[in-house]
Order: sequence, then structure tokens, then C-alpha cells
Amino acid sequence: MTDGKAVGTYLEHKFRLYLRARYAFQEGNSARGIDFPDVGVDLKVTSAQQPQSSCPFSSAKQKVFGLGYALLVFVYHKTDDPLARARLLEALGTREATLAVLCKTTVAGKVLAYAWRASLGTSSARLYAFDSTHHFGAAVDAGLLLLRTGLTLGVRECLRVDSLATDQGPAFGYRDGMVVADVELYERYRHLAGPSFLRWRSGIKHDCSKVMELTLRGGELWNGLREKVEIEPTFVFPMLKSSELANGLATAPTRRMLVTQRSVGESTEGMNGSAPATWRYLLQHSEHLDRRGSSIYRGRSRFSIFGVGDYSFAPWKIAISGFYKRLGFTLVPPFDGRPVVLDDTAYFLPCSTREQADLLMHLLESPAARGFYSALVFWDSKRPITSEILGRLDLLALAREIGIEEELRQRFHEELASRDALAQQQVMFPAS
Repeated sequence: MTDGKAVGTYLEHKFRLYLRARYAFQEGNSARGIDFPDVGVDLKVTSAQQPQSSCPFSSAKQKVFGLGYALLVFVYHKTDDPLARARLLEALGTREATLAVLCKTTVAGKVLAYAWRASLGTSSARLYAFDSTHHFGAAVDAGLLLLRTGLTLGVRECLRVDSLATDQGPAFGYRDGMVVADVELYERYRHLAGPSFLRWRSGIKHDCSKVMELTLRGGELWNGLREKVEIEPTFVFPMLKSSELANGLATAPTRRMLVTQRSVGESTEGMNGSAPATWRYLLQHSEHLDRRGSSIYRGRSRFSIFGVGDYSFAPWKIAISGFYKRLGFTLVPPFDGRPVVLDDTAYFLPCSTREQADLLMHLLESPAARGFYSALVFWDSKRPITSEILGRLDLLALAREIGIEEELRQRFHEELASRDALAQQQVMFPAS
């Protein structure tokens, strides 16, 4: 059990059983109030690695005068180790056995992926979906994994079945060194698989939205702390969040991002002279910025960001949200003469010209591209779209299939020349 909601439900259930065996008390329900109303206590369960972000406040009055009741918080540590889950498969080896496990669908996928990569003896697999909310009170995608070993080695597919009453459904499996979501669909578009000559990039990571993300209201900038912000425009760029990409709000951004660097590792000290008001703003909010927990900021210039480079400032971009459950590419134009930057939950291809961007949109919106990506994406994953998945589509092969390879080569001749030069260099000077 690795899902946070499932862990929370389990711990709350165990704690209630412990109390019932020892005390008489009025039981409440957190969905309709608090867990223990007669003693004025509400129960929360959260992970030490990623503390719960939901707020218990139900009114503005509580924010001023307090909740009016106590919070009892359980904090837990969890590990996510597919190797540990697959040890039973390793122990079975080639012996005949049948395993049945109730688990999240993502967990089943990770276990099978490890078993397939390690060539463990799986002969057949089925994943029967069920309503985990109805049966266990946990709003997660879950199923019954039925796995057989030792009968016929080398089967690297698993049927996804909607009901225990049938054995029919689409299959996910292991192909070309990766796990694909739909084996049949992947076989149809397999010829388009290959490294992309253009690299998919992620948006900018700063881990301090209250300070670094600003909202434009009535011609004025406001931060997430409800403060009016008056700084130089030098380091302020129009911004789109992943949710805005998914909802088609890319034409007129109302958000702005304070981008302190143009490349990872660049010194920020020069801002003191070139943009003194911006530097003062950062110093005034240094308490928020200096306590960012991620290790990527350690040993770097103060107020550093991550995932930034020349590509971040490309005037045109083809972008997609990493979190939303649909395959929707968006053309992002410049705004007010400035390039639009994206947050770190989005991915994009940088383009120098409108013509490049239009050509890529034509390719990515083609039925072949959608079919290829649909074969790879597991929509029940927390982040179904990743740069790894996006980069598996060979854009040249796709352009060749739909008859515009020559145009693609003309529009991106510099990028293709750089790719060919790098490939030649790797042949001449292979890594030791």
C-alpha cells in the first residue's frame, strides 16, 4: 500500500478500532464535520515526504480566531520500491504459481514492468478493475492483479479488464525496452518510434509561487501574499500554468513570473545593480525563498531557479500539460513582445518562428501522432505526460509518413545539422 489516501484511510481505521476497544465516544465524520466531536478533535494523516496541503479552514472567521477544535496529526514515512514488490516473483522463478493481489493500477504496472525488464517468469497477467471508492473508501484507480508464472515464459503483456465476468480487454505490455499502454495500438504505430531531433523541455521550477508568481490586476502586479509588487520589468515574463494550457487560455496570460536567471547556475548578484527594486523585493521575501527544501537549490546563487535556459525564452512554443488526462497540444505565441514562460508541470518544444510552430502543431495534431502517444500514455498515472514519452516520437519519421519531410528539414535545418554533428562527434570520440 503506497497511495497516500489509502495509507490515510488505513491509519484512521486502525486508530478508531484501537479507541473503540478501550473507550466509549461519539464518532464523527471528517467529510461532514470533525472526527471526534465530543472531545473537539479532528484527525489528519500526512506524509513526512510530502505533507498534506489541504486546509482545514471552513470560513474566514476560523482563519482569524482559530479552528475552535484540536488537530491530531499522524505523520508517516513510506517507500516505493518495485523491487521489493517483485521479490516473490524472483523467488518463484520458473515454478508454476498463481498470484492474486489487490493494488493500485500504477503499482501493478510498476511490478510488471520490473518483472518484464528482469525477464522473470511471467506466463500471463490480467488486471481486473474495480470501484475502490465503493469497496474501500479510497478514491484511487485500483484492481485485482492475477498473475501466473512458470507455464510459458516470455509473455510480456497484461490484459486490462473492466469486470470479473470477462477476460477480454486491451493489453499493456513490454515493447522495445519500455512499457506501453496499448500493445495493439503500439504495433500499429511502432515505425514512428525513435529519438526526436528536437528536445522536449519542462517549464521553470522555482518552488515559491507566492513570491515568484504574480497576477496582473488593473495594470498592477500582485503576489500570492496579497502584496502589490513594484519592480522593474527586466526579469518579469508573461506566464502560463499547466492548467491554463489544458483549458485553452494561452492567448492572453494574466500571470507573470519573476525569472531570476537565464541559465542554470548563472549568478544572480548582478540584479542588485541592473534591477535594484527587484533585488530589494527578493531580499524582503528571502525568508520564503531561502527555506525552499529541494536539494537543487543548495550550493547555488541566492534566489536561483531551475529548468531555465535559452529555450525558456524562445518566442514560440508548442506546449502540453503534464498532469491533465488528455492529449492537448497548445501553440503559445509571444505576448506584448515578450516570450511566455511556463511552469514546471508543463512540457514544450521551443521554436524560433511562427512557421516552425505551425509545422510542429500540424505534425503533433495528426492522427498518427495521437495514435502513437495514446499507445504509450497511462492515463491513471499521477503525471501521465512526461518528457520521456513525448521524446519517443520520431518527428522526421512522422513527417515522412504524412508527406512533409522536406518542409520539416527546411524549417529545422540548423537543428538537424546540430544533431548530425553531435552524432558524428560521438562516433569519432565514443564515451569511455
